[in-house]
Amino acid sequence: MKNKTTSTLTLKNWFDRSIRLLKNNSSIGAPELDCQIIAEYVLRIPRYKIFTQPDFLIPTKELYVLKKYIIFRYLNLPTAYIVQKKEFYGHDFIISPAVLIPRPESELMVDLAKYMVSKLKKRPILDSINSLSEYDVSILDRSLLSNYHDYDIDTKLRVADIGCGSGNIGISLSIESDDITVDLIDISKKALKITKLNVNKFATNNILIHGDLLNGNSNKYELILANLPYVPILSSVNPDVLHEPLNSVFSGIDGLFLYRRLFSTLSKRPDKPLYILIEKFPDIDSDLDQLSSLYNLKKVFQSLFINVYSFK
Repeated sequence: MKNKTTSTLTLKNWFDRSIRLLKNNSSIGAPELDCQIIAEYVLRIPRYKIFTQPDFLIPTKELYVLKKYIIFRYLNLPTAYIVQKKEFYGHDFIISPAVLIPRPESELMVDLAKYMVSKLKKRPILDSINSLSEYDVSILDRSLLSNYHDYDIDTKLRVADIGCGSGNIGISLSIESDDITVDLIDISKKALKITKLNVNKFATNNILIHGDLLNGNSNKYELILANLPYVPILSSVNPDVLHEPLNSVFSGIDGLFLYRRLFSTLSKRPDKPLYILIEKFPDIDSDLDQLSSLYNLKKVFQSLFINVYSFK
C-alpha cells in the first residue's frame, strides 16, 4: 500500500519545474542556486543530493512548503528571507525582513577594519587581505603610520558599527579581532532583535545600542564603520530590494542624507575617530568628495563600494 505521506514527485522533477518557473521572472539572476538553497533548507539535505538522489520522492508536507517558497521567490521575495539566513565572511547570519541582507561587497569593510586594528595595535598581520591590491595597501599603510603618535597602544580599541542591521559587519570584526570592543548601533528596535540573536549565536561580547547615529552617544571611538542607506531615492533597483527595509536602502535625493548627518555629527565631537569607513554607491563619489571636504575629512582609501576617511 502506498505511503500517503509521500508524494509522487521526485526531487529532480521538482527541481526542473521550479527552475522553469523562476526563469519566467527575468529579474531573478540565479534560479538554479535559489532552488538548491530552498531545497536544502526545507528538506534538510545537502545540496549535492539533488543531483546524486534525483529519484528521491518528496514527502507531501515538505512538497507543499517547497511549492509555497518557490512562489514566494517568483514574486521576488529574496531567498535569504525565505531561509532566514545569509552567509557573510564565512559565517551564516540570522536575518529577517527587519534587516538588510548582507552583501559580499561589505566584506571589504571587515578586511579594512582588521587591517587597521592590526596596524594601530602594532601587531603582525597574520592573514593576507586578498581584497586589497598592494597599491591600495601601501596608500592606506602610509596614512595609518602617520597616526601612531596619536594613539595609545595600550588602550583597547573601540569601534562603532553604525546602522548595524543583522550585525554582520561588527560581529565578523569581533570574531576576527578579540581584543577590541565593537558597539552595534541601529535606530530600529526590530533590527536590534535580530542583531541580538546573532550576538548570542556567535557568543561575541558586542554592546547593542539603540540610537540615531551617534546622537546622545559620548563613547570615544577610534574606528567608525557605517553601512548606512546610500541609494538615491529615485534610483531603479532590482525588485528583490523592494522587499528589504526601504529606510535601510534609500537616503534622500542624492543618497547622502544620512552621511551628511553622520559627518556633521562626527565633526562636532571632541574625541574624533581616527578613521571612518563607509559603504557607498559608486555613482556618488564626486558628491561624496565635496561633502567630506566640507567637514574637513580627507579620503585615504577608495574602492568601488568602500571609502575610508580621516579628519585633516
